[in-house]
Amino acid sequence: MPWASLLLLPDTTIYCHGEFNRIIIESTGANESYKIVFPVLSPDPVPASGMRSGDTLSLDASIEGFDLSYSVTFYDNDQYLQGQINVTGGKQTHVLNQWGAKGPCPTADVASDGVPRFIGSDFVDLAGQIEDISLFRSAAGHDYSDGFESCRSMKHYFSPPSTLRVNDTVFVYSPVAGRIVHLQTEEENIDDDGVTNQKVIIQPYAHPAFLIIVFHVDLLAPTLVAGTQLSAGQHIGYGRLVRNGGPASHDFDIAMDANTNEGIRYVSYFDAMTDALFSDYTAWGGGSAVRGDFIISQAQRDADPLTCSGDTFTSPGSLPSWYYNLP
Repeated sequence: MPWASLLLLPDTTIYCHGEFNRIIIESTGANESYKIVFPVLSPDPVPASGMRSGDTLSLDASIEGFDLSYSVTFYDNDQYLQGQINVTGGKQTHVLNQWGAKGPCPTADVASDGVPRFIGSDFVDLAGQIEDISLFRSAAGHDYSDGFESCRSMKHYFSPPSTLRVNDTVFVYSPVAGRIVHLQTEEENIDDDGVTNQKVIIQPYAHPAFLIIVFHVDLLAPTLVAGTQLSAGQHIGYGRLVRNGGPASHDFDIAMDANTNEGIRYVSYFDAMTDALFSDYTAWGGGSAVRGDFIISQAQRDADPLTCSGDTFTSPGSLPSWYYNLP
């Protein structure tokens, strides 16, 4: 009977979690099969072996030479998930703590619509604690580029004065009302305590197709976990300026992702600021700063290319990398 064959079609459930990662569950009767999408490694769905035990799902998969091991727990009638992904490549394992919700990952068409100006609260005390900022697409730091551009730093480094380059001093705030969807430590040779030197990814409620990524944050408390809801302007921690037992760092950084139908694009934090917030940067920049002063356009960078060896810049180009270029 034709209708009988319909009963064998799989029922597909998608969970979007972390940095626009996906778990795809196909159910046929009592049987389930699994795929994952991990865009930072590959945009394509990859089969995963898995097993459920109550509300917990364990998965294992391999992508581009990396082994991924998932342990996530579903809650609120399977509407949400929370858990860990261990990503192992070579001798290194990174533990990603993530939160997600049932449904496909939201998307935005930034190529046609641009970046909405929705960030009205800053993530730093600009006037009191920041003396220099790197430009989007600069040669500052290391290569941080998406699948649409290459060999450029598509984020912003914020540098405090040398007297403030210590821990527990430079305030970090949530720039939006939203939820922490990803945490992982960036401190080497420690067990992740959920607080020290965290990479923090926040998904805004109002614009969930964008993610705000703040690097090198010492969180205020271990109660700030993946899944925690934040208010705009909420104090969440301090910039970690002394890392891995080394000397004081010059800066810490912020990036933004936009999930598009063509893949994840990196966009500038400055493009997402409201005019009211950017007026603070105009004042900080001497009274005449405009958004373009903090952004090297793609055409400008393409005409003045950098060179890279792995993630390391091997030539800086001729364009400036910092607003003030202070040491």
